[in-house]
Amino acid sequence: MPVTCAGLEGLTGAAMESRSAAALAERGVDATGFVAQRITAGLVDEAALVLTMTRRQRSALLKSWPAAMKRSFTVADFVHLGGFVGDAQLPTRTAPDGWVREVADLVNGQRGMHAPLSPEEADIADPFGRDDAVHEAMVTRIDDFMPGLSRLLGA
Repeated sequence: MPVTCAGLEGLTGAAMESRSAAALAERGVDATGFVAQRITAGLVDEAALVLTMTRRQRSALLKSWPAAMKRSFTVADFVHLGGFVGDAQLPTRTAPDGWVREVADLVNGQRGMHAPLSPEEADIADPFGRDDAVHEAMVTRIDDFMPGLSRLLGA
């Protein structure tokens, strides 16, 4: 499944921040060759699923690309709402784009059906330019969401 990373702001062309690259390396992921890029209409239009770290980021994304509303979530909201989708409902993993869109549709169908996460639960702090404790908290939060992401996306 192809995965693209892009930001609403940031240092286009920059390498991954060293603490993030180290955290990925500890998990067996090589960040060599990563280059920061800004999100574009083409990336959003092609994406079967758009995940953000915060609700503010999702809102900013939707101001520019409102058509992405049904397939954009914070990571936390996606995992939370995806928890209400039964395993038997999840599509067979055939063409990646097709089943990821199906999963996004299933998760989107859970909106309004369950109590939302609080803002504190829904947002993952951006550690850029902040101390190691904020960075480690971000890594821990993402680690916590990996089982749910793996269940939904087969990653």
